[in-house]
Amino acid sequence: MRLGLLGLVAVGLASAGAAAQDGPFDKETTAELAAICASDVPTDSHFCYGFMLGAGQFYTEMLRADLIQPLACPEPAPTIAEMRVAFIDWVAANPE
Repeated sequence: MRLGLLGLVAVGLASAGAAAQDGPFDKETTAELAAICASDVPTDSHFCYGFMLGAGQFYTEMLRADLIQPLACPEPAPTIAEMRVAFIDWVAANPE
C-alpha cells in the first residue's frame, strides 16, 4: 500500500514538473511578471498569486527575524486581487 502511494506521488510530481516547464517560470523581468499577472489564463493567474504570496511571506519572515525595517504596512491589508491590480498598474506607470 505504501509503495503504491509513493509511486502515485512520484508520478504526480514528475508530471507536475514536466507541466511546469511549459509555463511562465522562465520569465526574468518585472514587465514579464506583470504580463503574466494581467493574463486571464488560469495558470498565469495562479503563478502570479503564488509569486506575490511567496514574496509577502518572505517579507514577513525578514521582519520577524529583525533583518529589515518595515517598508509598507497598509491598513487594512489589501486582498491578493487588489495587490495584483496594484502591481499591474504600478508596472504600467513605471515602464523603466
